[in-house]
Amino acid sequence: ARRRTPGTFERGMSKGGMEDKLEAARAQERQRLARDVHDALGGDLAAIKMALAVLGRRLPQDGDLHAQWAYIDKLVDSAIDSMHGVVDKTYGAPVGLLDQVLAQQIAGFSRQSGLQCTHNLAQTSLDMRSPAAQALYYILRECLVNAGRHAQARRLRVALREEMGKLVLEVEDDGVGPGQRGAREGTGLAGMRRRAEELGGEFSIRAVAPHGTLAVVELPMGKT
Repeated sequence: ARRRTPGTFERGMSKGGMEDKLEAARAQERQRLARDVHDALGGDLAAIKMALAVLGRRLPQDGDLHAQWAYIDKLVDSAIDSMHGVVDKTYGAPVGLLDQVLAQQIAGFSRQSGLQCTHNLAQTSLDMRSPAAQALYYILRECLVNAGRHAQARRLRVALREEMGKLVLEVEDDGVGPGQRGAREGTGLAGMRRRAEELGGEFSIRAVAPHGTLAVVELPMGKT
């Protein structure tokens, strides 16, 4: 059989270049699948969580009925954590520039939760391969999950900016203060603080007047 002569495209592209393009295509497909899983399953779980919150406010605070409600509420929290774990393990962090990925993340959360979300994200050349970008992505996700689960919030604001050699992320909601959100959020706060400190940064959270919570992450630009 006659050997086929490589075309211009094949001759002009090295093996390494082909592998890079294939890997980029795979990464985009993984990101699409992760987004589909997160939006479909995550949206259903968020709706269940919010319906349970409404139901819980109408139940008596003692008795077997409330105990059963609390058990179901914890099961939903566990399911949300499991979904995030599967998405992270299977697909990893999304690809793209940090501000674009955060904007998609906020829009998806707003669709799922029904919260009114606004954002002001400075354009950045930082992409998701950076440890700092990944840290901010996961910290923001934890803040969003906490606001949807525990805060009884209606509105949420996210800002990303560069300030005095630091990359600063702010997440503010109008729900109950950080001291009223329960033990589960306390565990999440420890994880967010650890992620920031591993990169030489800081994580803080405080109540804001008249009610609500402000979480701030500061990472040194040299660590990005």
